[in-house]
Amino acid sequence: RCTVFMRSSVITEQRNGKAPDDILAGLCVSVVENVFTKVLRLSNLERLGRRVVVQGGTFRNDAVLRAFERWTGRAVTRASQPELMGAIGAALATRERHLDGAWNASRFVGFEALERFGYEERSGVSCPFCGNHCERTVLTFANGTTHVQGNRCERGDIVGDPHDVQVRDRVRAVNAARRALPDVVAERARLLQRRFVEPPQGMASRGVLGIPLALDAYRRLPFWRALLEHLGWEVRVSAPSERSKYQRGLATIPSDTVCFPAKLAHGHVLALAEQGVDRIVVPILITDPSERPGLDLDRPCAVLHGYGAVLRTNCQHDVAVPIETPTFVWNTPAMRERQLADWLSREHGVPRAAVRGAIGAGLEAQRRFDEALQRRGAEVLATLDGDERFAVALAARPYQYDPLVNHDVAAELIGHGVPVLPVDALPGVDDVQLDLQVPLNNLAQARLYGAATLAAGDPRLELVQVISFGCGHDAVVSDELVRILERGGKQLLQLKLDESAVRGPMRLRLTSFLETVRTRRRAPRAVAPAVAAPAPRYLPRDRQARTVYIPNLSPAFSELVAAILRSQGMRIEVVPLADAAAIELGKRHVHNDICFPAQVNIGEFLRHVRDERLDPATVAFGLHQNCKGCRAGQYAALARKALDQAGYEGVPIVTSSLDEDAQAAHPGFRPGALGQAQLVWALAVLDALEDLRRSTRPYERTPGATERVFEDAFAALLRAAPRTVGAPLGVLRDAVRAFNAVEVVDGPAKPVVQVLGEVMVAVHTTANYGVEAYLERNGMEVLGTRLSDFFNEAFLRSLAERSDYGATPGLLERWVRELGHAAFNRAHRAVERTLRSYVRYRPRPTTAEIYASVAHLLAVVHECGEGWLLPGEILHSAHEGIHSFVIVQPFGCIPNHVDGRGMIRAMKEQYPHLQILPLDVDPDTSVGNLENRLQMLVMNARALEARKTALRA
Repeated sequence: RCTVFMRSSVITEQRNGKAPDDILAGLCVSVVENVFTKVLRLSNLERLGRRVVVQGGTFRNDAVLRAFERWTGRAVTRASQPELMGAIGAALATRERHLDGAWNASRFVGFEALERFGYEERSGVSCPFCGNHCERTVLTFANGTTHVQGNRCERGDIVGDPHDVQVRDRVRAVNAARRALPDVVAERARLLQRRFVEPPQGMASRGVLGIPLALDAYRRLPFWRALLEHLGWEVRVSAPSERSKYQRGLATIPSDTVCFPAKLAHGHVLALAEQGVDRIVVPILITDPSERPGLDLDRPCAVLHGYGAVLRTNCQHDVAVPIETPTFVWNTPAMRERQLADWLSREHGVPRAAVRGAIGAGLEAQRRFDEALQRRGAEVLATLDGDERFAVALAARPYQYDPLVNHDVAAELIGHGVPVLPVDALPGVDDVQLDLQVPLNNLAQARLYGAATLAAGDPRLELVQVISFGCGHDAVVSDELVRILERGGKQLLQLKLDESAVRGPMRLRLTSFLETVRTRRRAPRAVAPAVAAPAPRYLPRDRQARTVYIPNLSPAFSELVAAILRSQGMRIEVVPLADAAAIELGKRHVHNDICFPAQVNIGEFLRHVRDERLDPATVAFGLHQNCKGCRAGQYAALARKALDQAGYEGVPIVTSSLDEDAQAAHPGFRPGALGQAQLVWALAVLDALEDLRRSTRPYERTPGATERVFEDAFAALLRAAPRTVGAPLGVLRDAVRAFNAVEVVDGPAKPVVQVLGEVMVAVHTTANYGVEAYLERNGMEVLGTRLSDFFNEAFLRSLAERSDYGATPGLLERWVRELGHAAFNRAHRAVERTLRSYVRYRPRPTTAEIYASVAHLLAVVHECGEGWLLPGEILHSAHEGIHSFVIVQPFGCIPNHVDGRGMIRAMKEQYPHLQILPLDVDPDTSVGNLENRLQMLVMNARALEARKTALRA
């Protein structure tokens, strides 16, 4: 993934006894592998053809060339001087430009001047010509000319005294040139701060509220400002972003892999607290009604909708004013009105009747902002001819229009003579018909896809996408934008940006992109629009014609699901647990910025079909799909693309989703209500069996005795689960007696470590690199996570939406939620009663009791991934005396930025002695680095246990 991870892998291989030659060969293979899986992302090598020509300095290395040949299986031709091919190409292009009259004379200074070449370098030269005050590096050459690095606009290229007349004239000339071209991104920032609805006159002041100009404020600030001002508050917004503001908030950022816009919000909160505000308001909006066709609800990503809680728990101790984070679920306009009235009347004493008028003012302000932006976009487009004069639509989420976040890319484009438009300024972007191959979850995604659709058919538009490092959603979005643009013969420029101040690579890519665009426009080619074949559907007749292969959540859980589905007449098999070959296939066919579970599960299926030589006409692929706010909601789309690339276009995909679109895709896969009830009870018993195994195995006298008891009990569970709902309880009673009979070694209890995290990684032994086994080998007892709580959490959340937030589900939906939650609770109580006769019985809480432990940190409706379940389990276990926790998560797990790392500070303030170790895993995780970090936790756990034993004595 980067040099740091590479070094960890090298150290691991050295510890494993690998020779230097072997390690260097591995590095050469990695170079080639990264080209195909991370840069070109070419999984179907047939697109290369049979013969390949390579060039560039890297291919001077014979080992890299050989690795390329082995990876591709192709005949590879290398130029005799591969490191000079770029220079030769530049020379040929220069000659062509000279011959066609584009360039008349060379600006080469001559060889003698090169011999005398020298320069003086000055760093940290602050630019005085705008409020950004860029820290520049100025190179002054022997002839007196200068070259400037580190500036964010053309004004920074000017070096001199700002009071000098000639310098001022140059600055004025640059400013005039900038104003000559429309920069609607900058105009959007000014519109965002405009007061579109004036507050009533003569109202008594309620004080001063602060809103940080970060994240969702870049979209909804007009609404919140008008709403709050209409009720008597003065609203102050934090000043635009500066690097110093980001640096100021660094100490409060809990996750170093969260996206830059989220990191930047910390500095805004700290700065806002010093602007004379009485309190800071950061609303948490889970859902919002959508008027966009094809999108019922606007569901922001997990970071966007949950980060208010992170800011409150991590910044509150650093500011002297309260940070208020009201949580809203606006499925309908009526829910919006009720929840705003509840919050404002309960917390601030505002009459409920006054809130209705204030909401109207907020909605009107938002409407006027949107209309003014699109009106300006239409004006700019009307000035373009679509030939030489075109504009760039900057495909970004609202908060990425912050110039610090996007490295002021709009100014760079303006400097190249190209007008810039944000996607929400494009007329018709919310109405254009979308033809998508991926799920649509929120308005930001819809506008990105709408902008691509408009650009594909409009000669006046090109598209440049801003991507923030750590944004896993863009792994899906970017591919879809590329596909849409290809229909119009256009290319997407993707700019992946973070908090680095280095702008050279971005400038180089922009220059190359614009040159490519202009070349294409001078000699346009006819493009035959690609017509995608409809995805195959799993029909009722396929229940007997196809076997559905399902991957592993945990092996036991997947086998249990398969047993119940077989009893309903479906042909179901579980694929073998992933190994290195499966993960390699996942890397090859799944975008490397998507999370690890998708790569593991899709790789498991691809490996099994390949190794067993299965007929694609007789198989289907089953996937769990549950979360729309994180990347898990995109797994089916990712699997479809991976299967198509691997040559399995005819294999249908079925999912556990109950959405209408998903059901239409697989009408033959509809588990009945009886099967779901059976699964609830069987899952509660499976969780209990896992607890019995984990609490017995560390103490067994005969190695393997516990595992044999578990396997016998699990086999009995597989037979019992499809029979009757209550049959699994009999299996558990027998299992308790069998586990009690396992002979154990006398001695003190071992330190307990709870392993939890992203649900699949936490229970999939390959995906978590055997973390449980390692802890047990090092003298720990492991407490695992329970899958029944993961599924019951959704029922508890939906019931709260109805009781506390005004949701009005249909009668059938309401019954399903109530009956589902009641079934989980009944199963839990029955299982706990049975477990009390176990000699090492440790009570486990209900899902509601877990939430009660974390209610002061997160609202019950907080969703995405594990939601509040993860910190809730930690806090409940801490109350019960457990003090060591491992959070296992995929690298860049979006919900975990909020629910895991984001809550650690608050949890440790409540229980200072806790040790909480977050572990990131991906296909290239260094096992040595993982074990080193676990070893530190083991040593501390022993010390904590010894201290606790001494206190008891």
